[in-house]
Amino acid sequence: IQDISKKGKLQKTLMEKLRKDGPLGPALGSENLRGTKKEHLSGEILKKSSPKEKDSRQRSTPAKKTNSKGRNLECSICGKTLYNHLSLTRHQRTHTGEKPYNCKECGKAFSYRSSLKKHLMSHTGKSPFECNECGKTFYDRLTLTEHQRTHTGEKPFKCNECGKAFFVRSSFTRHRRIHTGESPYECTECGKSFSQKSILARHKLTHTGERPYECKGCGKALFDRSSLIRHRRAHTGETPFECNECGKVFFDRSSLNQHQKIHSGDKPYECTECGKAFLQKRRLTQHQRVHTGEKPYECSVCGKVFSCKSSIIQHQRRYARQPSEYFHWDASYLI
Repeated sequence: IQDISKKGKLQKTLMEKLRKDGPLGPALGSENLRGTKKEHLSGEILKKSSPKEKDSRQRSTPAKKTNSKGRNLECSICGKTLYNHLSLTRHQRTHTGEKPYNCKECGKAFSYRSSLKKHLMSHTGKSPFECNECGKTFYDRLTLTEHQRTHTGEKPFKCNECGKAFFVRSSFTRHRRIHTGESPYECTECGKSFSQKSILARHKLTHTGERPYECKGCGKALFDRSSLIRHRRAHTGETPFECNECGKVFFDRSSLNQHQKIHSGDKPYECTECGKAFLQKRRLTQHQRVHTGEKPYECSVCGKVFSCKSSIIQHQRRYARQPSEYFHWDASYLI
């Protein structure tokens, strides 16, 4: 009796759905389906919706991470493979720079809706995720998790090339480009490419000449906020970054990181010509000029050329110390 009752309820539900969504719409009422016709139609519907057949269909067609045509989608710019059109569209914004999500409060634009939502909290002041260790608050759980690793010391992202580990994936991704040489961010003005988007943004200001960040202490203008913060420390004398090995202190984290390589012996920048390794990329660049013969620095007084800036500075100081040795004045030009 219970099975019959269930079957009757299912038939009633199916008929209601047909009346609402079927091809005949509301015209398909119970009064228009009487006797054997109604029973026959209900039987066909139940047959098509049999749980056994539905389960069989699900087993015979396993889910695949492909698009509707059964193929993965490839980015035409970098060749990266994506599983669906949405992922491809989001990925391509890293190349095109498209930012379709705008903040109505300040006009700032974002590539992703999630980034906009997180940004909106900066206007409301809402920071719902709090660190149990230091009380610092964050706009989202992921940023809180990344922050908490600074307390625990956990660095889950490790480079297979050199063994260096990182707190966050974005830092790891940027680091890998040192080994791969990848520079995905290209300047549309001069064609120069960069490993990080922030470096490209700072580089673009060299074309426009814009220096939007001004020091209130001395009036010096700088390209970005981080440079301004570092510059201010020259006035305040603040050196917040200390080496755990020797106690030496620094104005900024990058200087500390470079210094710590002296203790660790890490030299990630290797010359492809002779294999010599260096702590800093600029040192490698200077060294490579030994092989290429490039001398980009020319003395404006005597025309002598040099491979590095420090050499030309040292050379020009000689003129300041003993100008008579280098200049032979002819007073006739004054007449």
